[in-house]
Amino acid sequence: MKKTKLISIIILFFCFNICFSQSNDETNKKSLEIIQWINSFEDNNSPERIMRGTLQDKVHAEYSNGILTIYSMIWQGSREPILSVRAIIKISDITRIEAQERNIDNYTFVDIAIFVKETSISLECKNDNELQFYKCNFEEKWFEKEGFCSKNLRFKFSKESSATEIKRVYKALSDLCILNGGNPKIGSLY
Repeated sequence: MKKTKLISIIILFFCFNICFSQSNDETNKKSLEIIQWINSFEDNNSPERIMRGTLQDKVHAEYSNGILTIYSMIWQGSREPILSVRAIIKISDITRIEAQERNIDNYTFVDIAIFVKETSISLECKNDNELQFYKCNFEEKWFEKEGFCSKNLRFKFSKESSATEIKRVYKALSDLCILNGGNPKIGSLY
């Protein structure tokens, strides 16, 4: 009798592991598809695709096991090396996604602000000539000024299409969050 119960428990555990593994694989696959779409969409709608003075994409997103990493670059001036920055975000802790818009001429420039819980984001950086990322020395000031968020995804749309295109970005990021256990508010607080 005890042996039968033990075997039943082992079989149930094994079945649960298989189901969880398949579900996790499907989440990773769909999340990677969304990230590929975001990268392609950003490439096609970026105010500045290639970072000035380099041959590298200015912004690039990656996904791995519930973590969104957004790489970007900052031009520090002609005498300073380009600063590479990466925001590492726990997707399930994203609380709000907001498009912050500026209209210039016939275009709408959009910074996508991704807000998270306090301990769910870190900013790392390195100069273009360095190999390893390290904690950014401006991280604390950034969080004090902007809140716990990343504003690395940037887009440029015509004024006529901006509302539609922003909704597409919202949907992609919202779907990514839902797949990874999050439920962010979409849009401005007010």
